[in-house]
Amino acid sequence: MVEAQAGVIVRADVIDVAMKLENVSAVPSQVEAGKTVSFGCAVANLSGTYYLTIGNTSRFEVYRGTTLVETLRMLESPLDVPPGGSASLAKFWSTGTNPAGDYRVRAVIEAESAGYPLTAWAENTFTILAAADFYLYLDPSSGQAAPGGSLSSTVHVEAVGTFTGTVTLSLSGVPGGVTSSLSQASGVPPFSSLLSLSISATATPGTYPITVRGTGDTRIRENVYTLTVLPPENLPPENVPPENRPPPKATRMMLFLHPLLVEVVPGVPYSLRFGLYNPDNVGIENVLLSQEGIENATLLPSRLALPALAKGLFTLNFTLPPETPEGMRTVTVSAFAPYENLLVSCAFYLRVKPDRRPWVNRAVEVNRLENKTGVTLTLQNGDTPLFQVVIDEYIPPALTDNLAEIEFEAPPPSRVYPENRVVEWVLRSVRSGERRTLRYWVPRLPSPELDLPNWFLAGLTLPAAEPFGLTARAENFLPGESARVWVTVLNYTDDNLTVSVTLRLPDGFYFMGEGTKEVKLGPRENAEISFLCLAHKTVRPGTYRGRAAGTGAERTIETEFDLVVLAPPPFPWHLLLFPLLAGVAGALLFILLRRERKRGRRRIRI
Repeated sequence: MVEAQAGVIVRADVIDVAMKLENVSAVPSQVEAGKTVSFGCAVANLSGTYYLTIGNTSRFEVYRGTTLVETLRMLESPLDVPPGGSASLAKFWSTGTNPAGDYRVRAVIEAESAGYPLTAWAENTFTILAAADFYLYLDPSSGQAAPGGSLSSTVHVEAVGTFTGTVTLSLSGVPGGVTSSLSQASGVPPFSSLLSLSISATATPGTYPITVRGTGDTRIRENVYTLTVLPPENLPPENVPPENRPPPKATRMMLFLHPLLVEVVPGVPYSLRFGLYNPDNVGIENVLLSQEGIENATLLPSRLALPALAKGLFTLNFTLPPETPEGMRTVTVSAFAPYENLLVSCAFYLRVKPDRRPWVNRAVEVNRLENKTGVTLTLQNGDTPLFQVVIDEYIPPALTDNLAEIEFEAPPPSRVYPENRVVEWVLRSVRSGERRTLRYWVPRLPSPELDLPNWFLAGLTLPAAEPFGLTARAENFLPGESARVWVTVLNYTDDNLTVSVTLRLPDGFYFMGEGTKEVKLGPRENAEISFLCLAHKTVRPGTYRGRAAGTGAERTIETEFDLVVLAPPPFPWHLLLFPLLAGVAGALLFILLRRERKRGRRRIRI
């Protein structure tokens, strides 16, 4: 089988058979999630003699990173392309619920011409954008005042994805005796508008939900401001004797969280920190904390005391169940001071993402090695082991008498030292309660697929992956002929990167040009460069090993590739058979004619 890729002409060298794949496209190159993108490519038959039959196994392959997302067959039945002709192939693909990000479409053509199988592939990139949307939130989301007072809150309107429409704000549920206004009634996100409420003397005490509605491009998003109108005092404070006056009360609290949109993965523990501020000159002795929107979540601490002009911190700890579906959900955290009758709330959004994290296999193998015990910890990505660490140090028998009674302290590891990549694990014996601290060094991992922030939240900090990667492959060589070596450089970082690539060839192979080339990459880009090489005519058929080294970002990364030298095709003796037979026949004919001519001369002499 003759193969090529990236639009290179595919040719069988024996007869006039050739094919070219080009113009692989994804239209549009940027598409919103849930919409359709069109894939296309062109296949040319460069043969002037034979038909090219494109098989129904030809396909478009959609990749996100190195993961195959979906395969689309181009044809239901084989397609014949006449000599010198071409064919355009296309397929529509719905992005569905695939997450936003950069994708690749690869066109793979499997064809046959004159009995020769030909295969080629080429790629192009496209981007899935987050679905256009917007959301709004209020800061603060509640307030209370007595008749004759006033309140205000800021309405924040934020865009999601490619949303560029105009959002119009409106209010509903405003009670009688309360006058409301918005400083900005419409705008293109992101923007903010000040909600002002004025409570008249005739307002009825009570709690009222006021709905703030945003409308834009057929989308409606709402949030609620809780207004509490307090009952008026029977007497003005100045008319109450000092000894009968209640202790002074704080009149305000402020609740903070940043950011207001948090992305989470099911099964991973998270801890969000909140700030509660008392801007008054009077302290608040008891503040009760609560939350709505997450099951089995805990607030630590569950209550606070806020001195005057002081700030208190508390955390919301939670782990979503592994079966939690993807999507958005709203979580509300509230702080209530009973004596002051103050209530403040903060709403934020959780965006649940699919769990694609590697995981730590918590199985521990205990092997007795003389007076030492080896503990093997295996780090895996799915079912593929990435590396193993064997901690070869003595562990007290109380920990190793019964393997079933050894467990990790939760959550592992206990401590992490990122500067020297040392992780501490703690083992505990259920029977004796004795603990033992184990330390090991985490090697640098070659895989760029690890999601390091999620590892940190799961309780394990790993060193950064390599800044770039290399892959290399070579065309097949014939002794005394040239072929190309292709090197692909992948930038794993979010910065621009310059990489110098050098080839190292085995004996008998030579460069036909430069042996070192420089490639410049943008964030998360990849590029392919080629080197023209020559196999000396004395090189024997077989497989040889070459090396490619890339230097960039103060790192040098090497990879190996195969150089395959094929045996030269046998001499086509059958093609010389016809000229040989024609020569023999001509010689015989010449001899016969000469004999006939001599006979004719003899007859004339007689």
